[in-house]
Amino acid sequence: MKELLKGTFLGITKIHFQWEGVTISETTYPAGLSSHWHYHQNPYFTLILNGGSIEERRGLRHECLPSQLLYYDFDEQHRNTHYQADSQNVNVEFD
Repeated sequence: MKELLKGTFLGITKIHFQWEGVTISETTYPAGLSSHWHYHQNPYFTLILNGGSIEERRGLRHECLPSQLLYYDFDEQHRNTHYQADSQNVNVEFD
């Protein structure tokens, strides 16, 4: 299982800003992208702006849609599949 380090997300990061222990990233995801199981080094919130995906974590599977705000703990295992066209998130990560 892969650990993603600070400021690293599976899509393409377009904007990356750090300030006093907070990292803000705008990330886009290509249509059809699917990730393997992974977790992140730091806790973070993600706000889905466009598109979406199917997510699995903690034995649950749900659809991630625009305007949803999701929280991930620092070692929470998850994966996202079937990204829709023009998927875009803003991530706010905490050291």
